[in-house]
Amino acid sequence: MNRQAKQEYCGGIDVGGTKIAAALFTEDGRMSGRKRVPIDRGSPEKPVRQIIGFIHGLEDQARRKGGWLRAIGICIPG
Repeated sequence: MNRQAKQEYCGGIDVGGTKIAAALFTEDGRMSGRKRVPIDRGSPEKPVRQIIGFIHGLEDQARRKGGWLRAIGICIPG
């Protein structure tokens, strides 16, 4: 199956003051999965690693559902 024939998903990542949340959405806007974790404040690099982990997780979720992740929006305060 080629990429055009697969279901396309979009991801959203919200970085807040105390948590990072992510969700996967179908082409028609339905939420297909979500996750939320507290921000790891151990060092400045740890939240960045968490965000990267969320991106990889959204890609994996889309792949497991037989599709691919077309885009991600990230909201960061400040």
